[in-house]
Amino acid sequence: DAKEEYAPALRSLGCTLGTFIYAADAADDFEADVKSGSYNPYVLTYGDVLTEDARRAIYDGLILTLSKGEAAWHNLPMAHTTTVRRLIENIMYEGLLRRIEFLKTGKKKSKSKPKSYNGALP
Repeated sequence: DAKEEYAPALRSLGCTLGTFIYAADAADDFEADVKSGSYNPYVLTYGDVLTEDARRAIYDGLILTLSKGEAAWHNLPMAHTTTVRRLIENIMYEGLLRRIEFLKTGKKKSKSKPKSYNGALP
């Protein structure tokens, strides 16, 4: 059955996107969680301050997570149809990458315009 054949790739895509969203949200909430004492895995890992090296390590880990999702969706037959490809590229390469841009710049809510996708994660 075709549906069962693609179930592993769909699960992998869903899992990696969920992991990315959770981890990106934890990075975004870092300062507020330090102040409130709320649970945050990055506070446990890096302490009360996200240094440039820590931000870079988190960014690199999030990019690795997205690359796993990218590999999963490329294994789906609908991945190369124009509509699905544009939807996934918009989510992964514009929305999600823009979501973590602050880890590279050190500034929240970067106003930079999204870059066009050229076939590979940064």
